[in-house]
Amino acid sequence: MLIGDVAYRFHVSVRSVRNDLSQLEQFAHIHNVTLERKRGKGIVLVGTPSSMQSLLRTLETYGRRILDPEERLSVMTASLLLRDSATFQLLANDCGVSRQTAIRDFSEVEAVLKNECISVVRCQGKGLALEADELNIRHAFVQLLADNPCPDCISDLVAHDEDMCLCMPFAKEIVQHAKAILGMGFLNEDYIETLVCYILCRIQRRHTIQSASYEFELSSNAETLDSLRIMLEQYVSQRDERTYLATLILSQRIGPFPSQRERTEADAMNGEAEKLSRQLVDALGKYQQIDGVAVKDVISMLTEHIRAALYRKHNNIQLHDENMESYLRLTSPLILEFTSSTLEECGVDFPPSEIAYIAMYLTSIFEASGGEDLIPTILFVCSFGLATSVLLKSRLERLLFGCRLVGPKSLREAEEYLRRNDVDLIIATCEFSTSVAPVLRVNPMLTQVDIDRVKGYVNQLPYTKMSSQFVKHYAEQKHEKTFHRVTDYVFDDDIQVIDACESWQSAIRLAAMPLVQRGLMESRYVETMIHAVCELGTYMVLTPGTAYVHAGVNDGISDDCAAILVSRSPIKFGSENAKNVRVIVVLGIKHQDKSDLLALASIFGASRNLESLARSDISTKTIALMHD
Repeated sequence: MLIGDVAYRFHVSVRSVRNDLSQLEQFAHIHNVTLERKRGKGIVLVGTPSSMQSLLRTLETYGRRILDPEERLSVMTASLLLRDSATFQLLANDCGVSRQTAIRDFSEVEAVLKNECISVVRCQGKGLALEADELNIRHAFVQLLADNPCPDCISDLVAHDEDMCLCMPFAKEIVQHAKAILGMGFLNEDYIETLVCYILCRIQRRHTIQSASYEFELSSNAETLDSLRIMLEQYVSQRDERTYLATLILSQRIGPFPSQRERTEADAMNGEAEKLSRQLVDALGKYQQIDGVAVKDVISMLTEHIRAALYRKHNNIQLHDENMESYLRLTSPLILEFTSSTLEECGVDFPPSEIAYIAMYLTSIFEASGGEDLIPTILFVCSFGLATSVLLKSRLERLLFGCRLVGPKSLREAEEYLRRNDVDLIIATCEFSTSVAPVLRVNPMLTQVDIDRVKGYVNQLPYTKMSSQFVKHYAEQKHEKTFHRVTDYVFDDDIQVIDACESWQSAIRLAAMPLVQRGLMESRYVETMIHAVCELGTYMVLTPGTAYVHAGVNDGISDDCAAILVSRSPIKFGSENAKNVRVIVVLGIKHQDKSDLLALASIFGASRNLESLARSDISTKTIALMHD
């Protein structure tokens, strides 16, 4: 990427990027990644997939990030409002940009302040200072906090301002006294504490209001206003300032002050949410080692959602999001089922939409913790000359960032490699066939059509690998307890074996036919399954060579059921980025808490069963006897 492109992407100057390159180079070097400068191409990070993943995980733990222009505008405005004077360099430091970028952005800061009737003056030897009526400055700070696009950044500024730090304990005391007088709590206590702290800080710096310029809007509750002013006497000596603060406090949104019982219930709910979040993550950890650092924020969000879900459950508030349920059931069915069963084991009964949202967080945790295990391995087979192979590999490396590319290898070398190693995809410039992994045939010059096909397929590889890993770990966890057999979930008459099928749509209809004929499944359920594949792609291929298709509980299904179709010839499954499958598992899911998906996936994902399914003499009897 060119330096100018980086500067444009992050809305900073080219000089800022150049100044930061040496630090970036040193930081990358720690993780065995090098920063290379290439004429005509710009700067490139070069490293192995594992070192790149290590670098990305480290970056995710950093709290500081690049601010966009709107966020920089807020930070610079806050910096000026918090200080009596500030230099461009100080503003630049607050935003993490160069002085030149701060100067370039400053005209927008002046425009914002001008709307509040505030002028910026240049003071020799001091820098920039604000000039305005005190009420306008305070109003600007109130508005900034209320409309702030980056609250964390402003909080950081407040925490590092010496005067604000000195005033904050007194502000907290004032707010607590105010709550006692009002008999209610503030809906945003941190917000009002910061406002009160700012006013105390302004008074301490001798920036006080002039009574002649301020017409107090006295509350209709004069008794409460007087009580607040009396309370403020121990903190503020000026009468007008006490009235200002009392009026400011009364203007904030308040709610009923929680009773001791309500506080006890809230504490109990918080504890239950944290415990349940920990139980879910620990259960997931049996399938995949959890990287606590990389997923710390996601776990916090999971806990917050569970806390809200428990509140809704306690107050009989129903969360209903059918679109989210359907999407998760189609794109992350394994972890959705895992979430449902784990919550059941924990004795928690949540409605389907709550379970779907919790499953979404757990999917993110699983993916982020996958590391090396979830990096797809792609074998590159090329029978052309060395120059062509090197050129094509170079193009594939750029296209397959985040994947492990092996090769180029000749036909004989590829066959030898596959005897000893597993791969997730084979990209070949010549005719090559194998049953161990899908093969994409490409032109040696890698046309745009080839690029689109490879991108489409590779985009789903991490998900496919994650699904396979999850099923593998699930089988290992359950192995000690019991076997899952096909006949535990599918009747013999609902298993079919065919030689070939003209299309994947026909294969789904044929697989579902026994269930339709017995009245368990309506035709519209079958068509909905087909539409889901067209709409969402081949996410249903959860284990190698097997697609698990289903629709919603309200799409025409009368009871839980399942059927299996096995084709001796591979079927191109999907309209785009098609995958070769031999097995179609149709799942009729009426009761979402009783899905057989995980159990069947552990059976059809077992390596010995994959070999049997690929044999030409495969029979319904062999399929019925399969187990995990």
